[in-house]
Amino acid sequence: MPRDLAGKILIKGLPIFSNELLWAGGLAALTQCYSVRGLDIIAGLNISNALCNLLNVVFVSLGSAVGILTGQTLGAMEYEKAEKDAFSLMKFSCGICVLLTAILILLSGIFPKFYDTTEEIRSYGQFFIIITACFFPVQGFLNALYFTLRSGGKTLITFLFDSVYSWVICVPVAVILCEYTPIDVFLIYAIIQALDIIKIVIGYTLVKRRIWISNIVNEESKA
Repeated sequence: MPRDLAGKILIKGLPIFSNELLWAGGLAALTQCYSVRGLDIIAGLNISNALCNLLNVVFVSLGSAVGILTGQTLGAMEYEKAEKDAFSLMKFSCGICVLLTAILILLSGIFPKFYDTTEEIRSYGQFFIIITACFFPVQGFLNALYFTLRSGGKTLITFLFDSVYSWVICVPVAVILCEYTPIDVFLIYAIIQALDIIKIVIGYTLVKRRIWISNIVNEESKA
């Protein structure tokens, strides 16, 4: 492999690797914040995650599809089509997540009953499932924005947009609310989920400004 090509791959790939590593660490840090409210809360959150993570695969896969399809069109230098397709796929992803929200809410009262635990923990799991479900469309749209930006090779922007945002905004807010306020943990969880709306505003602005529209191979771009 030519040295120049290897260097370009490392430059583009390192932010993605760092992003995934820090993003996973951010999730662990958020869970630790919630844990100060009691082990029963963590047990309820685990019940919620077991179900929600199954359906998370849907919008994560949709996000990957957005990146692949948009990246292919960008590679063909069909920039107008790439932009049109990106917004269409975002709407489609958001619509699918609305359906997933309905499914999760319907299952929220049933799924926790499969766990051999206390009724209180089951109710915690149900509350967490409902809150997570309400923000599924936000996550679906956000995921599509993330992969749209990444499809044009803007890996550093997605690194700042995703994991850095989590560590700079979400984790400190969770620490302050969980450690120093009497706010109910379910409201705190909803607030942390709602912080992603800020990311949507930022991401949508970046996509609308078309900074992601570029051809990585030919290093040509269109403003």
